[in-house]
Amino acid sequence: MSTHAAPSRAPSSLPRVSTGAAAVALAATALVGAGAYAAWTSTSTSTTGTQAAATVTQTGADVPGSVFSTAVSNLLPGDFAYRYRSVQNTGSIAQEMTLALSGSGALTAAGGLTVKVDRCADIVDLGTCLSWSPVRAAGAPTGSVSLGSFAPGATQELRYTLALPENAVQATFQGTTGTVTATITGATRAGQDRTEG
Repeated sequence: MSTHAAPSRAPSSLPRVSTGAAAVALAATALVGAGAYAAWTSTSTSTTGTQAAATVTQTGADVPGSVFSTAVSNLLPGDFAYRYRSVQNTGSIAQEMTLALSGSGALTAAGGLTVKVDRCADIVDLGTCLSWSPVRAAGAPTGSVSLGSFAPGATQELRYTLALPENAVQATFQGTTGTVTATITGATRAGQDRTEG
């Protein structure tokens, strides 16, 4: 019996495909075969109304027929002069108003010029008041006093009575001068729950 050697196999001319590449190809084929589905989503959006910061302002003004800064001369014991001034809350929110007085000059020293403050209780219009209520009793032009709460747009007319006391000492005050400054400050309440507007 004759034997023959097995014929040798010629090298393959086909490219060799790696196992990983083959897996990717199979997965892609499966995806195409199964179909690619669109991903549906939903979105909800909410926008607030306009958020606005408060305006905190006030206006002080002379009332008709009166100029607060008008000077007075030749004061003697018992003499007095009226000065009028209005204050208005021109802001967008309520303010607690405080009046502070200060004096400058020898005439405003202890025993000298005093200041009394009243507010109009029955106003017809600025410059026309039917009755007054006290805010501050006559005293030296120092310290502060509350004017209360002012709603937006609210106005008060104030009357200042400047007087030289009847017992003013001539040796101390004769020939002296002084000025009085009235400062009104408005304060607001921050940190409030404004959910309702």
